[in-house]
Amino acid sequence: MIQPTKQPLAAVLFDLDGTLVATGPEIADAINDTLLALGLEKIDDNTIANWVGHGSAELLKSSLGHALQMDREATLAWPRHGEAATLLRGFYEARTGTRSHLYDGVVETLQKMKSAGIKLGVCTNKDTVYALKVLRVNDLEGYFDVITCGDTYKTKKPDPSGLLKSIDTLGVNLDTTLFVGDSSVDVATARNAGVPVWAFDFGYNMGADIKESHPDRLCSDFADLQALIG
Repeated sequence: MIQPTKQPLAAVLFDLDGTLVATGPEIADAINDTLLALGLEKIDDNTIANWVGHGSAELLKSSLGHALQMDREATLAWPRHGEAATLLRGFYEARTGTRSHLYDGVVETLQKMKSAGIKLGVCTNKDTVYALKVLRVNDLEGYFDVITCGDTYKTKKPDPSGLLKSIDTLGVNLDTTLFVGDSSVDVATARNAGVPVWAFDFGYNMGADIKESHPDRLCSDFADLQALIG
């Protein structure tokens, strides 16, 4: 058994997009629906996937910056930015759950962890309305004891507040908790919270190699996590 903590593991919290569920295709669909409605050109799915992980507002800035060929922050002053945000909310909700799928081994891993008495949670930058729909459509919602989303509190990852409050809700200690993600944002969140972090080498990390973020362990599939419980 591989043990990430000095004490017996009490809880595992997961990022959502790119960690439990591959959501990139449907996110790209929502972005491109928005761009086309604005009379702008579509962006390829792989490019959009590189911007996933900071929440929909940041995703929109990156997408508009690319489409309009301007600095992403400057898009906030674009006269149609408000319209774009409204369009994206509608398209995002409509597309959520339509082209996502679980990564191999997710359900088996969660079932084994629950059976072993390990508490489970989700800590994502995705807004609640989208996160809960993704979990529900993929039959995951019932596995988790706490679900913290990008709009649950005033701050998002890598601010550790959401993760720390999730851990507090679970009633476990930092030194018996593991956070699992796929991006530099997830690694930074765990570091800021003071908990161990494992990261998958797939998912969405803004086009960068996750090894450069130095997680405590780099995982290639969910079998690595199942080793936690033998």
